[in-house]
Amino acid sequence: SKGQIQGVDLRNDSQIQACYEAFLMRSPPITEGTVVMNWVLDETGQIDFLKLARTDLADEGFTSCLLDTIRATRFPASVERAGVMISHKFKFRRKTPDSIEFQ
Repeated sequence: SKGQIQGVDLRNDSQIQACYEAFLMRSPPITEGTVVMNWVLDETGQIDFLKLARTDLADEGFTSCLLDTIRATRFPASVERAGVMISHKFKFRRKTPDSIEFQ
């Protein structure tokens, strides 16, 4: 479902929103797009491997902010999901100059 990452609700994650707001403050020519991240969890729910797979928002600061935020996220422990590559698509868009959203 939208905004859900394997049992972790990131719809209102203030840190991901802060990454995007900082990106917009730099006034990039592109203000909306999709970012795809791939990661693998260990059985305790910690990230074992994390990689940017694709981005429409090519900005080094934004990318590293997202990577750091996801890397710090604790996921539910799961033996079944351990070692499985998870691909998650984030959609970012500026709705109005003072309103943003992400899924």
